[in-house]
Amino acid sequence: MPIPSLFWVKFRRLCQRHFGGDDLHAQIDRIFAPTATFARSDQDHRLAALFSTLGHRPNAVECGFLIGTQMPVTAYGAASLGLLTAPTIGDTLQFIADLPRARLPLVEFGFDTTASEGRFTIRFRCLIDREAERLIVALFIAAIESELARRSGRIGNFAGLELTASSCGTEPSYRNWLGRVPSTDAVINTLVFTRAVLDLANTYADRETFDSIRTAAI
Repeated sequence: MPIPSLFWVKFRRLCQRHFGGDDLHAQIDRIFAPTATFARSDQDHRLAALFSTLGHRPNAVECGFLIGTQMPVTAYGAASLGLLTAPTIGDTLQFIADLPRARLPLVEFGFDTTASEGRFTIRFRCLIDREAERLIVALFIAAIESELARRSGRIGNFAGLELTASSCGTEPSYRNWLGRVPSTDAVINTLVFTRAVLDLANTYADRETFDSIRTAAI
């Protein structure tokens, strides 16, 4: 199942709303208009170029947090039902990590757990520059925290944020938005969760529906 066209519509609208400027709007439109019809590898490189452009804006990370908190889960098509009905926070994170390449160009998620914690990683399918990386990481961290807060009924779900050097200098933004200052010397961008958070029940859990959606989507 390809990534839904509604995702592109909403994401483009949010980019235009928060990054501003008629010249930038035109550039975003030129990149977005044909993107959904391109081969996946071409999408990767075009999105990397777009995020590089956006990432050089002086307010880029703040805009990333805004977009991440405002992207509705319904924009992800059939996968949104899996996110809505996952039994626990850990199940939600695993579902996101297991989504195939066809659903999400450029970014690749991973999720590993031990008895005491879970580690959710953000990697990239092609080379990206520092500005693009720090913008994308801020956007996805904001989106994940927003969705987990809706599922768990609590904020502050991260035990730690281990980010690469690309996010060095963005610590004040993380403190303001998430109340947590990340480290910025990691090899891989990683979100750390305690076992207690992973085991939190999802307010909208529906095991039968979740299992059915997971089988179809993955």
